[in-house]
Amino acid sequence: MTPTAQEVSLTRSRNLTIGLIISAVLAVVDIVSVSGVGADNGPPVPVLVIGVVLGIITLVGVSLAWRGKRGGVPTVVVSRVLSALSGIPVFFVGEEEEVPGWVAPSVAVAIVLTIVAFALIYVGRRKAALSSQ
Repeated sequence: MTPTAQEVSLTRSRNLTIGLIISAVLAVVDIVSVSGVGADNGPPVPVLVIGVVLGIITLVGVSLAWRGKRGGVPTVVVSRVLSALSGIPVFFVGEEEEVPGWVAPSVAVAIVLTIVAFALIYVGRRKAALSSQ
């Protein structure tokens, strides 16, 4: 028997909720980044496309997790890990690449927020599992 929306909202912990919200915000940022196509010193188009796809996948996962569906949290975690990993090369590009100065700090903040979201999701899921026993 599947739980009702009210039952899911009552069993979803605050930590899990906050972690999902952070993940959703990061996903929206990934999707909006497509506006950088063709911009001077913008990221390569394949990077933007990967970001948009991962953002959409994250939002689908958040939607599933929000409703208490089983595959939601793993979908969020995997898509966010891949998104964070896709930003790491910005720390290793040479000066000849002319990456704007704000990009590396922005990627660092996104990676830190991803880690915070993971921690909150993990703790929220663990609390829910322990309380259901």
